[in-house]
Amino acid sequence: MQAAEQHGVLLAPGGRFSGGGGLQASLRLPCTVDPELAVEAVGRIAAVDAQVRAGAAAGRKGTQRSPLIA
Repeated sequence: MQAAEQHGVLLAPGGRFSGGGGLQASLRLPCTVDPELAVEAVGRIAAVDAQVRAGAAAGRKGTQRSPLIA
C-alpha cells in the first residue's frame, strides 16, 4: 500500500472490510469508480506489484534493500 501511494493510488487493506479479521492478504477495489479510472488504477497497481516483487526477489539475493511492503 505504501508503494502504491507513491504511484498515486490510495488503497485500503482488505482486512478492514471483513467481519472476522480475514482478507488480510487482500485489497479492496471499489466498483463504483468510472471504468476508465478503474483501468488506470489496476494498471498502476500491477506496476507497483511487479516493482515490489522484483525488489523482494533482489533482496533475497542480498543485492538490494528490503521490499517496500512486508
